[in-house]
Amino acid sequence: MSYESLWLGDFDKDGTPNIDDRFPFNKQKKGEVNPEIELSNAYKGLINLQKNYKTDIQKLAKDLGAKLFRVKETYSIINKVMLNAGKNLGDIGGLMIVVPDRKALRKKVAEVKKKYRKNILSTSDKYRIASATGSPYRAYHFDLLVDGKRYELQIKTEPMKKLSERMHTVYKKNQKNKEKLAKALKPFKEESDKLFAKGF
Repeated sequence: MSYESLWLGDFDKDGTPNIDDRFPFNKQKKGEVNPEIELSNAYKGLINLQKNYKTDIQKLAKDLGAKLFRVKETYSIINKVMLNAGKNLGDIGGLMIVVPDRKALRKKVAEVKKKYRKNILSTSDKYRIASATGSPYRAYHFDLLVDGKRYELQIKTEPMKKLSERMHTVYKKNQKNKEKLAKALKPFKEESDKLFAKGF
């Protein structure tokens, strides 16, 4: 069962979407729905937003030369909104450009800065941050605003991409415990430093 059918479906066939129904399994207990808190309309709006992103991100990916891109699923967007209450949600649409080495990365960063200078909201040099904090994660991030939509663009070398993919699972598993996380990431830090020394 999809999230869309779960939330917008009607289990008890009383005409009220499950997400708005106080008693979704009991037709006899159909409650009044306050239009100001009618979540079904908000969820439909989120679906439309996601569809618009999926259309536009393909055009942006082609223009950037990004072979990897994705749009967050609706449940993922909702989860992030809840976890980041009061903060901007800037990565509904995400793109990644993978380059051979750090020299190519610097070149691509310069190209994006030149071509999208009016669209850049912020940048984050994770190489510099890694040197300052000891983080094993190395990449270059852009927060872009294109045609009214925000996107996160990541530029990584191929070896750093593979390393970050392995690291992501470890991070998710240990993110609630800083001591365990630091210990779990230590081997990745050593590997990242070696890759950096080789020009990645």
